[in-house]
Amino acid sequence: MAIVSKYGKPDLFLTYTCNPRCKDICDALLPGQQAHDHPDIVARVFKQHLAELISDITKRHVLGKPVAYVYVIEFQKRGLPHCHLLIILDENSKLKVAADIDTLISAEIPDPHEDPVLFEIVKSTMIHGPCGALDPKSPCMVDGNGAQRTIQNN
Repeated sequence: MAIVSKYGKPDLFLTYTCNPRCKDICDALLPGQQAHDHPDIVARVFKQHLAELISDITKRHVLGKPVAYVYVIEFQKRGLPHCHLLIILDENSKLKVAADIDTLISAEIPDPHEDPVLFEIVKSTMIHGPCGALDPKSPCMVDGNGAQRTIQNN
């Protein structure tokens, strides 16, 4: 709260999640090993990637010029780290209208012909297959039910 009282409310909330299939993790594993076999490698690579993300934000100003930021690292049920990052922007970088937000955020799937690399990244990391009877082993399933349904029933 001291940061908020000094710099104001956060302008951006980012969640950065570890990808256990990223090249840096896979390259560090021996044949036959998976990321969950080496939480030390996963944590080290995640920390390096997070440092690069923070450098992009604080030094390269890819999201505007920040005046302050704070983050927390948590671990998911399957052991993968993720980071929640709050960023307070300089007055000249603040997002004031919807068009400003649209310059940073896109909820569209990239065109596979215009940007095939980005399309593959989005397809393989941000979209998962069906849940329920079609895929009972899906990560969102808990005890045979969709996790959202389980939460709603509690």
